[in-house]
Amino acid sequence: PDKSPFHLICHLLGHEGPGSPFAILQDANLLDSLSAGQRLSAADQSLLQITMSLTLKGERNWESVAAAIFYYCRIIYKTATMAHQEISTVEMKSHTRSHYEKLCKTWEEVCVRNTMNFQHTSPGQVYSFAPNLASSIRMNGTKMALSAGSLLNEGKDSLPLDELLDFASRLIPENCIVERCSEAAWDNVINVSSEDKSKNSPFGLKKEKWYGIEYHLSHINRSVLTEWNGDQIKDVASPCQDEGFALHMDKMHLPSANPYIPCNLNLCSDLPKEATLGPRIEKNIHPPELLVSDDAYGRLWHRLDDRYCLPKAHLNFMIRNTAAEHIWDETTKSWIFDSDASMRSAMITSIFTDALAQETYDASLAGLHFSLSKSSSGFSLHCWGYSHHLTKFATNLLERFLVPQDKNFEATKATAPFLQENYVQSNKDRVVRYLASYLLSNRADEHASYYTNLLLSSRGNGIDGSLAAAKSISLDSLREHHMNVISHKSTKLECFLTGNVSRKDATTFFSRACELMSSARNQFGKTCEENKEVKTNLSNSWIPGPLERKLFRGEDICLHFQSKNLEEQNGAVRMTFQSSIPGYKGELLSTPASLERTASMRLIAHILKEPLFNRLRTKQQLGYIVNSHYDISFSAAEYEQRQAAIGPSYSAIFPVESIIVNVLSRKLCPQDVMQRIDDFLISFRETLGEMPESEIQSHSNALHEKLLKPPQNLSTEANRHFNTICRFGPEALDRNLSPNALPWNNSQKLAFAIQSLKRDDLLNTWDNVVAGKARSRAVCCIYGNSFPLKQKIVGRNKYLPSFLFPRNVTLLQTTKDLFSKRKELNAFGDVAVKREFSITKRMSDFIRRGDLKSNFALGLFGGGIILLVAKAQRERKLSR
Repeated sequence: PDKSPFHLICHLLGHEGPGSPFAILQDANLLDSLSAGQRLSAADQSLLQITMSLTLKGERNWESVAAAIFYYCRIIYKTATMAHQEISTVEMKSHTRSHYEKLCKTWEEVCVRNTMNFQHTSPGQVYSFAPNLASSIRMNGTKMALSAGSLLNEGKDSLPLDELLDFASRLIPENCIVERCSEAAWDNVINVSSEDKSKNSPFGLKKEKWYGIEYHLSHINRSVLTEWNGDQIKDVASPCQDEGFALHMDKMHLPSANPYIPCNLNLCSDLPKEATLGPRIEKNIHPPELLVSDDAYGRLWHRLDDRYCLPKAHLNFMIRNTAAEHIWDETTKSWIFDSDASMRSAMITSIFTDALAQETYDASLAGLHFSLSKSSSGFSLHCWGYSHHLTKFATNLLERFLVPQDKNFEATKATAPFLQENYVQSNKDRVVRYLASYLLSNRADEHASYYTNLLLSSRGNGIDGSLAAAKSISLDSLREHHMNVISHKSTKLECFLTGNVSRKDATTFFSRACELMSSARNQFGKTCEENKEVKTNLSNSWIPGPLERKLFRGEDICLHFQSKNLEEQNGAVRMTFQSSIPGYKGELLSTPASLERTASMRLIAHILKEPLFNRLRTKQQLGYIVNSHYDISFSAAEYEQRQAAIGPSYSAIFPVESIIVNVLSRKLCPQDVMQRIDDFLISFRETLGEMPESEIQSHSNALHEKLLKPPQNLSTEANRHFNTICRFGPEALDRNLSPNALPWNNSQKLAFAIQSLKRDDLLNTWDNVVAGKARSRAVCCIYGNSFPLKQKIVGRNKYLPSFLFPRNVTLLQTTKDLFSKRKELNAFGDVAVKREFSITKRMSDFIRRGDLKSNFALGLFGGGIILLVAKAQRERKLSR
């Protein structure tokens, strides 16, 4: 496989840099993504596949998109032909072999990159490594099983030119199968196609044998083939008015030299000698060091890797920014969540990635990667790869993101605004299509997860609200939002560098980042009015963060929705049992009760998983998907709660723990599935109570060993440390605690706490979280076509007020009801007010402040309650 020209062909066709087919088509707003690789790979044959994701405009002009690809294939073939002629001519001097030298340098680059990645790769997952290795042994033998395809012994002088020329000669329209997958493509062939549709014809409408999927097979029109074989592509006008485009084929060329290939793969000189001799995965992990804490800009954290012995690094950079998802409300003098702001922030990150795809592609080939994302706390830039060019690469990205996007801003090519109309339209179309089809296409269990999150963790108005926000986006609105975000005066930076990077390099990067942030604020020339108010109204201790609502104790919330996917036969049930105690977040940040609860819930989830699967999946065969797991999310105080001084005065994040049960089934109605799950959970309580101590100890030992297993690669370690910094750094440092007080070693604490648990601890947690009268549970039932949703579902205790009886069932069958219920739920943590206490307090206040009429009204209210109780008991007897 190392002698195959396949590596070079895929590199050339899949390239996304300037002059590539991707660049030409993206500039014409026809293409979102392109990749080239093997569709079929065997010892004696292979199929090359080029996969493209088109914009709506590109879909309407797909023939021109294909024509551009074939045009580039001819460039490859002509270059290979000229190179072959150059080396075949004895008289031709080496400096005149331009085509041959071009291909040799590109091939050398591919070899260096593959060899470099082979020599500096961290261990992967066993489940994927084992089958891949087995397949490689079958095809390449034991000696080449690990290194096949890495080009370890190849270089500039081993260019397989004859094979390349032969392969390139086959990249012609007559040797091609075109697959189109879109609604427009289907409508076109069904309504317009003139193919023979008789039963015995090889063409026309067909049905796949095993899955019953319909597809259509047709000839490619001869005139289209002629266009694809031509050397020129005319400007084409699409069916929409004023939507012409030009494909600048004269700008298409083979890729230039890659400036990001690392020249220095040495390890940092600050490392001790023993750390340079090889990986030390089992070594204890020292926590990151806080190098800079600046009140004006933020904090810099650093950790020099001494475990993996790799010339790689990770850079995590968070821009904490309230304006990313919130707007300042002048009436209430507070920050409120805004769906439009959230959608615009998400759109900006997506557009930034697309706009920089061409200029960052060389970096990705050389092992440097980045991602820009939006969260509830702001924007996060993550760069990772070989350390030689990492900080320079990250600095360039940060500079591009902070550049003013005003069309009047005078910028060079290197600092050109990334918000352009073509990127806005292509991303807007993609998001609108995704949101519009989400509920119409996904499985029932995904819908169950969606509605549960809509109740517990979403701030927005669901798919409909997001779709409306996406449709309202324009280039001007994005420019204005970008200005509001960047000019925000309370923006703080949270930066973490780890890996093969020195303290000096980390400090230099952070200083440069602070300069860029300061310069960006000044370049905008004006400050948003909201920010002027923020200076006096916004408490510096409030940091926007994730949201998880706290369920009322003793209440079951049951959501019932019909799937909007007309093809969905399955129903789904998703049960969420929420712990009322915040999860463990470190010795100095949590109570012993939190540690015990977290340890118990993790062990219970570990024990529960296999019996639940065996009973409901294997024995009862309820459905293909039956699982349970421990889940943790996080919640921060909302702005109003922070300003009301409810809870701690510092910035706190509360871990929210749950046990999740998920079933996808078309065997029974979701209500019956829910009853089966309840029956199992009741019996499991007895199982847990009778389980031998040796079996409990076996489970705790397994979980203990799993938690103590150190991270196996730098990526996992870096993400774990950065998550700890972002979640718990503000709270610990606001309380004037040492950086070492952050929960760097939570896994060790939990592992030892789990081993000390007794059966009574598990039963106590089970009764409080899963089976007790004071549990907090949300159940979402999604109904498929096999068992459609009835118009009205009647729940238990519908006449009983929740504050009188410990278990109340609230039924929600519309999004309106869901949003109404959501308003009653507070954010999780110390800031949440318990419902039962608040009602009691309100009644006592009412009596204390009331006059004669008020107390008389209260007496009538009490009498009404007694009648309701009597009526409920009578109905219960009748039902029995």
